[in-house]
Amino acid sequence: MDRVRRIALTLINAHPDKFSADYQKNKQAVQELVSFHSKQLRNEVVGFITHYMKLQAKGQEVAEAESEQAVESPAEAAPAESGS
Repeated sequence: MDRVRRIALTLINAHPDKFSADYQKNKQAVQELVSFHSKQLRNEVVGFITHYMKLQAKGQEVAEAESEQAVESPAEAAPAESGS
């Protein structure tokens, strides 16, 4: 696993409530939690965290939509008989 991903996932697992899909808020949170010597490395870690959190949010939305669809499906699954 590469360095950026390892650092980002370690931070996310240690402090999941501090991160969101907003890059600027994540940047501030990372600056509070970790001291980086390299501005580029910090920005890459923050970018990965933001990308990861967006994917997590999208995954939750998909899961919620699928569960709502599963609840509606039994009523829709009843075959409609035509009068012809």
